[in-house]
Amino acid sequence: MSRIVLFVIFFALLHIPSLYAQNNSAADSPSLRQPTEADYEAANINKTVLFITETQAARTIFQDRFHYPPGENPAGNSNLKLQFWSDLQNAGLLQGYNSSSHEPVWGQAFPASPLGGGFLVLRYDGAVALPGTFAGAKPMDGLYLLLTNEESGDLSTSNSYILTSERARKLDEKLDDGSPLTGAVIAAGDPECLDQQGGYLSYKKFAPGTEDDMKKCFALYINISH
Repeated sequence: MSRIVLFVIFFALLHIPSLYAQNNSAADSPSLRQPTEADYEAANINKTVLFITETQAARTIFQDRFHYPPGENPAGNSNLKLQFWSDLQNAGLLQGYNSSSHEPVWGQAFPASPLGGGFLVLRYDGAVALPGTFAGAKPMDGLYLLLTNEESGDLSTSNSYILTSERARKLDEKLDDGSPLTGAVIAAGDPECLDQQGGYLSYKKFAPGTEDDMKKCFALYINISH
């Protein structure tokens, strides 16, 4: 047997174990699961909740640092709706929008939401009902974020609603008590998307994938400070 043949056999024997290990490793490795539509939906819900909690924390830090709430400088006549976001961004406490533009659109003066639409801010003193809310709603006084599709904050048209019933319910459950009428999260919107059982109103559950399930029914008021 020639030296060349012996060398080829020896080389092959050396590499058989590594080839076997590679094949086994490939066979044993589970294929990576591709994200589903449900995964993206859950991620956007969580991103929205995260932004709300970050805004709440940023407001608290700003007040502790400057001794007045963002958007409510006692030395000037602040426009809360615009100045709130500008103060937080200028203080380096919140990002993701361009408040210096003062252009009242999502992603510019007002932060956009991962679920569509965006966030406005308002102060509520309890003197009148929160616009668009349902009979029996019990909002607390304080500072609110409004998650809506309408930059003006006018909830008198269905175009202002940005959330399906399912999305509104999930946000309410993650942030509060899951009720559209009570707690820190108060719903405004289409009464046809509410379910009434035993005098108790809840977010209606529709069959997945139906037209009603995909209908944008609600805007949400989210209390971030009493």
